[in-house]
Amino acid sequence: LREAPGGDEKRIAFLVRTALGRALEPREARRLAAYLADERQRLAADPAAAGSLARSPVTSVPSVDAADAAWVLVAHVVLNLDEFVTKP
Repeated sequence: LREAPGGDEKRIAFLVRTALGRALEPREARRLAAYLADERQRLAADPAAAGSLARSPVTSVPSVDAADAAWVLVAHVVLNLDEFVTKP
């Protein structure tokens, strides 16, 4: 996502195009953008929750801010779609 063109909307479109191989529907774009905004706000109020998203038994990330943590959650949504998991 860091390589995607600027702006949340363009990054969301890049994420979906990269993961699913198709363009984003307008309704999907609105829902993912709203989810991103909600999670940014929630994680900004709870830095410990944001930091817990970076913990992994494989890697060690010293810290993660609310904006990056919110992107992790948006990516989880897209990567857990049936379309990504089971559709060719």
